[in-house]
Amino acid sequence: MRRTISLLAVAIVALLASFSAHARDLNKCGDNLEYKLYRSANNKARYTLEISGTGDMYDFDTNVGCSPWEKKNLLKKINKVIIHEGVTSIGAFAFISCVNLTSVSLPNSLTKIGCSAFCCCFGIKSLTLPNSIVCIEDGAFEDCLGLTSVTLPNSLIALGGWAFRGCKNLSSITLPKSLTAICGGVFIGCKSLKVINSLSEDAPNCVEYIGDTDLFGDILKDDVASYSRCQLNVPAGAEVSYKYDPVWGRFYRAKNNSASRVKSATRQRRGNRRSR
Repeated sequence: MRRTISLLAVAIVALLASFSAHARDLNKCGDNLEYKLYRSANNKARYTLEISGTGDMYDFDTNVGCSPWEKKNLLKKINKVIIHEGVTSIGAFAFISCVNLTSVSLPNSLTKIGCSAFCCCFGIKSLTLPNSIVCIEDGAFEDCLGLTSVTLPNSLIALGGWAFRGCKNLSSITLPKSLTAICGGVFIGCKSLKVINSLSEDAPNCVEYIGDTDLFGDILKDDVASYSRCQLNVPAGAEVSYKYDPVWGRFYRAKNNSASRVKSATRQRRGNRRSR
């Protein structure tokens, strides 16, 4: 009898431990990361998402499945994300389609922003990234329609393809001196982009990405319109490095082409006047 009771007690303890572990797993978003969701103080219809712990966040791709907050159907209800010190990466598709997200707090421990992590976060208007990030992956901020300005970190080495694709209100951007590689199509659809400040003395290498080798789009055509409406600023003495680069040089050729068209049109109008 005692043996039976003892075995039963052990079974109950094991079962409770299993339930406890399962409960903890439900709040995990990385091997050593946990998340917490609570209603925002100013708006009970919105949620704040906090992530804490150490290490990398999971990539929420087709292999792992969608994020826990997406499973809870809270994507449209999250308006604030706070990621605490110790978190080293934001996983792929982590906050995709959080359309009402307006506030993002990122830690200085962060080194990577994953693929499409903030894609379609329409409410983000400005963003300052910490000086610890070395990699921004493909499509990280794609279709962030409200984004008007972004401060890239001085630690950034690689900027993925389509990273700011479709950010139609982005007006200017500064590429840090540390940047060595930028993938194609990074500014496709950025119709308001007027100024690119590149701080590197050597033109960053433009890497092909899904058929796009230039910054604005199609490899089959030199998009003169996109390059002519955007001003490229580079460090003094670095003009040669950019001017003779197959991609960055398009800024210079586009300006020359635009100037040539203006001069040609002016000469034609003068000729028409004389013939009258």
